[in-house]
Amino acid sequence: MAIYSHEIPAAALAETNPWTCDQSGYLFQSPNGTNSTPHHVQQVNLAAGAGATGSGKTTRAVNGVGYNTLDNYFYGWDQQTNQLTRIHKDGTMFGLGLPTGFPVTAINVGDFDPAGHLWQMNSNATLALWYEVDLAPGASTPPALVAKGTIARLPGLYLPSDWSYVAGALFGVAETTSGNGNVHLLRSTGPTRVRSPACRRR
Repeated sequence: MAIYSHEIPAAALAETNPWTCDQSGYLFQSPNGTNSTPHHVQQVNLAAGAGATGSGKTTRAVNGVGYNTLDNYFYGWDQQTNQLTRIHKDGTMFGLGLPTGFPVTAINVGDFDPAGHLWQMNSNATLALWYEVDLAPGASTPPALVAKGTIARLPGLYLPSDWSYVAGALFGVAETTSGNGNVHLLRSTGPTRVRSPACRRR
């Protein structure tokens, strides 16, 4: 009888608990702050319009989260270790490090495009930094930074606190700086990623 040893990479071991792509939306929230538990995962039934129900907890606080349909994992910004992270269905997290050229900064906005690229931004600034990161299956670790740039606020508007990638553009809802209750739907335009109003809601 012979005994063989085969080392399994840590990354392969970590990729064993994906999510199921369904009709729900998911909210990742830390009501007691970044460094205090719990870190909730709330499930929202988008098809029925039902409110949030408890779906679990993550091990640390995350933000700028998006769902990658190519591998069925959520990815986001680990607010406690300051790096990109993959979020597993059981709430555990696998750190991916930082792409070269990706500065350590707060991230609060994120979503994926169909190619498996995560688009993130720190919208809590007058001139916000955005990043496009390659997280398609087989991507390197740390992942590669595809592109980056800045987005300036439009006059009288804050930047969106989140966005969604739809039909080749990023959409987000922005409040007015005057606090008059109006909100504007913003859309990215072209390769310069300048944001322009799409419509307004009161």
